[in-house]
Amino acid sequence: MALITSIIIPPRIESIDWRVIAELLSLMIVVQALKEYKVLEKIATISLSNLRSARSIGSVIVILTAFMGALITNDVALIALVPLTMTIAEKAKFEPVWIVIIQSQAANIGSALTPIGNPQNLFLFEKYEIGIWEFGSLMPPFVVFGVCWTLVMNLLNTKRKIVFDVPSSEIREPQKIDYFLLGTFLLFFVFIDNISRMEIIATMMKSATNGEIRTMTSSALLSQFISNVPAAILFSSFTGSYKELLLGVNIGGSGKIIASLANLIAYRIYVKEKGRTLKYIAVFTASSSITLILSIVFGYLRLKLTGL
Repeated sequence: MALITSIIIPPRIESIDWRVIAELLSLMIVVQALKEYKVLEKIATISLSNLRSARSIGSVIVILTAFMGALITNDVALIALVPLTMTIAEKAKFEPVWIVIIQSQAANIGSALTPIGNPQNLFLFEKYEIGIWEFGSLMPPFVVFGVCWTLVMNLLNTKRKIVFDVPSSEIREPQKIDYFLLGTFLLFFVFIDNISRMEIIATMMKSATNGEIRTMTSSALLSQFISNVPAAILFSSFTGSYKELLLGVNIGGSGKIIASLANLIAYRIYVKEKGRTLKYIAVFTASSSITLILSIVFGYLRLKLTGL
């Protein structure tokens, strides 16, 4: 898409935010070390060792995934913890689909808390030069609401007693940084800058960002079709309402499975073990759409009653 739009609109090298690319690379190096030495798995092993039901496992998994998502990105939290969930489910002989689904939602919600929790946060943090203390005050109400709702969804897991041994972690050989993801981000910047200079797109975006509530809602809904990272980059070219945009694109991680890369990562890990299944997509879409609707209502009420 970057190439096609560059034929219509000449690309601009200044459209690429090299500082964000550099910071994303730095973040990836750090979290890669944590992932390769299985720091998260060891923490999870200790936390899960005395649990004896799918419901109690789900509760701890939700909290751990949300917390780790805030610290080392939602993607890495899922890459590290979903395989552990799958292994425990296999040993304890229960179907993990519901836990994995709410785990992916917990990762999206928890990652909203910090600038390094997900790529769209990092981009908006740098784009609008948001102070660290200001950022830290923006998202906690949404995160608390989202985690509480995810724990409510976890009540659907069975309380039946199960017996299992938490698998031990082994150090793996180091792997390379995901340079493909960095290249994707680079092209995101080019593509978004190109289309934002098209008159028809500019007109539509000016309408979508006409007001704080519209900015929040429109960015959340557009994320359902192009994912929340490009939605954040696109909207940032047309609005100064960064608080509402930040809330909107984080809300937009729920809903369709393509709304966030983290959703696809959890799905990919699940189907690798269980095979491709429409059940996962159907259950995810239904439950995550409810989360999306409730989150939009929450955001609307927060803007109307208290502001940000």
